[in-house]
Amino acid sequence: MGKIKSVTCKALTLYSGVFVLLLVCSTWRGYAFPGQYSAAKETIDKQEQPYFHKGDPIYADIDTANRRVYVLLKEGLWCYELGSKQWALLAHYDSYPESMFNLEFGFDPFKNRLLLWSRGVGTMYEINMEDYNLERIDRSFPHKNQFGHFPFFHDGELHAFGGYGFWENKEIITFFNSSIKEWNIVTASKSSDFPYERQPFTGTYLSDKEEFYFFGGSLFKGGRPDDKNVIRTAKNDIWRFSFRTATWEKVDDLDGKSWKYYRAASSGRFGRVNSISGSFYSDETGNWYLPVELEDSPSGIYFLMPYNIKQQAEYKPLEIPLGDSREFIISNYLFDDKNNRVVLVGLDHLTNTRTLPVRIVTLAEDSLLTNLITDSEENITFVIGSLFAVGGIFFIAILILKSRPWEQLKKENNHVDKDKLLRQDWLNGTERKLIEVLWNEGTFLETSELEEMVWSEIENYDYRRKLRNETIKSINEKFSMEFSAEGKLILRKTDSEDQRRFRYGLNEKVIGKQLFDKNI
Repeated sequence: MGKIKSVTCKALTLYSGVFVLLLVCSTWRGYAFPGQYSAAKETIDKQEQPYFHKGDPIYADIDTANRRVYVLLKEGLWCYELGSKQWALLAHYDSYPESMFNLEFGFDPFKNRLLLWSRGVGTMYEINMEDYNLERIDRSFPHKNQFGHFPFFHDGELHAFGGYGFWENKEIITFFNSSIKEWNIVTASKSSDFPYERQPFTGTYLSDKEEFYFFGGSLFKGGRPDDKNVIRTAKNDIWRFSFRTATWEKVDDLDGKSWKYYRAASSGRFGRVNSISGSFYSDETGNWYLPVELEDSPSGIYFLMPYNIKQQAEYKPLEIPLGDSREFIISNYLFDDKNNRVVLVGLDHLTNTRTLPVRIVTLAEDSLLTNLITDSEENITFVIGSLFAVGGIFFIAILILKSRPWEQLKKENNHVDKDKLLRQDWLNGTERKLIEVLWNEGTFLETSELEEMVWSEIENYDYRRKLRNETIKSINEKFSMEFSAEGKLILRKTDSEDQRRFRYGLNEKVIGKQLFDKNI
């Protein structure tokens, strides 16, 4: 009897433990993890801006509709208003439901909410936008299958491409299915090409075309990636996935000889940076800006490698013009679509301290466009430079003997003469037509207006934009080269009513004609 009693007690203890475990698990399904508002919040509230502790994660994303930047630190969630340039502490968290290093972060523009999810995909948490409490919203589990994935939002759902898990890289796209609160796989067409399995460097999503792009990544062949003997390679290719056709297509192979993709976390200052803030895309120009590191580049100088998705053109890396903000350490790269401004999240560079103030710097995309040079343009520049070096005297003699000096185009008032300008044989028919349209209209025209007047026979919008950009660039380059004139012949201005739009018109200083105001 003593043995039976002992076994019974053990069984009861075991069943009780299982019951408690099941109760905890069932409770966890709808577990709400609230922000722990303690006395420490009063101290943080007195800060005018957030402070970063060296080695911690720093996550950021942007709500472009409301022009807000959200920054998540270990201490809590902050918001930065791009209009007023003011910081506000939204919530202080004493802890997270999982280690912050194991979580990804992003703003869902479709449902106007902030999300946290497992780096390996699986568990999902929503930050309530009213009280900023954390609430688990999935019926899944930590998949641990896509560490290093790139996240993006499509059709109102969070998607994740690639990543590593269970000793292999992936080439799949998964998505969180809100209706069943679990993850599913996006099915690609069987006839489609497929990229190599990888952990991508970065990516971007074009909502108007329903296309996802990713750049490069870390690959390995054979064995486990944590094996030091495994063969590792880094790709610099670009792939596109079309949700409309469910197909993959390789877009380009980037040069990558003088640069490599730059991860802010590799600097050693940041424990982690969320993947969604690793690059940014401008729909106005079609440029996708990739942070890169140049060989032997000095510390404190940051570079971007622009890639034009619409024209499939690779540009040379350009220095980010930080100006007086040179002592600024960049952690996250975002873009304000409404105002075509680059939004950089980072830290003030201070020595002998582990706690650094978080700061946001914004730059007009125009400040980057002035320095764009393609590989082909660089080669042309090199050839021209060589010609100057070899035949400089001969070239100067030709310039002296040119029959169309700048003075021949001028009137008595020192401004260019329209009729003489349009008769110049270095202008082609399209260039003459564009100049004549701008001269006759006497104002700055919006891009679609100008394109309709000059290229009305062309229906393809992207091709029109390409022709407009190339024609204006060609006119300005020829004008400057032929006559060494001051400034450009055609200028671009921001529309005063909509900062996302641009208008084009002639340079009043050159043509001597005052243009009337038309919403500029």
